[in-house]
Amino acid sequence: MSRGWLLSSIALGLALGALFAAYPLWDLQVADWFFDHERAKFPLAVNYQWNLVRRAANWVPFLLLLPAVFAVLRKLVFPSAPMAMAPSVVLFLIGSFAVGPGLTSNLLLKENWGRPRPNSVQQFAGTATFQPWWRPSA
Repeated sequence: MSRGWLLSSIALGLALGALFAAYPLWDLQVADWFFDHERAKFPLAVNYQWNLVRRAANWVPFLLLLPAVFAVLRKLVFPSAPMAMAPSVVLFLIGSFAVGPGLTSNLLLKENWGRPRPNSVQQFAGTATFQPWWRPSA
């Protein structure tokens, strides 16, 4: 597998991050596409079907982690059996899942960044002041 996809993804992420840092109001403009000003709410946030899709999508990362967990459990139960996947891949998957969303997002950023969610800002019937993604407000 070539590294083209990886490098392209990184380049796209950096480019989008730079664009949203340079033009932070684009964040509000994109969120405005999904906001109903007449009802003063995000309709998809209260729609049962879309909430079902969102809840189901929350399980996707765990499903992607299952093969690695299965490989570790299989090795623990049957030590003489070969690993179902390369140990380096198992370590990468479990480690990146723990460090990425586990530690960085949930423990470090969400608890200490203090950036208001779109439904909390004044532009969308909330009380908080909009903050760009790169400026902590805690």
